[in-house]
Amino acid sequence: MAGPWPIRVLDEAQWREFQAMFRGFRDQGVVPAEGLKAWIAERGETVMTFFTEPDGREGYKYACPLCGYVWYGYLGDQPVSGWNQPRWVNTGTLERPTMRPSFGCPNWRAGTCGGHYWVDDGVLRLVN
Repeated sequence: MAGPWPIRVLDEAQWREFQAMFRGFRDQGVVPAEGLKAWIAERGETVMTFFTEPDGREGYKYACPLCGYVWYGYLGDQPVSGWNQPRWVNTGTLERPTMRPSFGCPNWRAGTCGGHYWVDDGVLRLVN
């Protein structure tokens, strides 16, 4: 599936359940990233959560539908592009995020994933 993917935002407890499922793929003899890609494809949606670090930094985690890895980033007052210390701004809601700058899956940067996305109104769309 080439998207777009609606985003289901999970709360902390739901994210823990998601993580347990992700780790459980290995117990089933499945590479976790491959299991997650299949799980996303089957549902036609991906997942995201928002979190706060002990030091007060706020961030997000999301599952990349194209490579099956879970990535994270930090939120700030102003969007900052780049790879060294990027920050994202959510101008939507926590349930239907709109985030800038674009999401570049780290595997996309490495050339092993096509995951370069916009997040608009709770939907993950490929940048074309």
